Amino acid sequence: METYRHNLTSCPQCRHELDAATKVTGNAGGPDPGDLTVCLNCGTILQFTPALALERASRETLSDFLQKEPNNFIMLMRAKKGIDYINRQRARMRHTWN
Repeated sequence: METYRHNLTSCPQCRHELDAATKVTGNAGGPDPGDLTVCLNCGTILQFTPALALERASRETLSDFLQKEPNNFIMLMRAKKGIDYINRQRARMRHTWN
């Protein structure tokens, strides 16, 4: 897997600025329109638009992805769960120190 830099864009959920993506399947190169990714800050599943901006992935998109690429869907969900776990640990640490 290689990480590719792309134009700065922000997560529509948390507004965290993102400038890179790691492609786990498909052709070499940066993200393509329709590719899915996960915000490293909030864990929201995002989709690249035709302009390579980010939008929240719809339920229909995720359902189609599950049907067409179940193994990659599992990898996407594992990435999301990992980010969610880290965020819970961060919140717990903030609570402990306050």
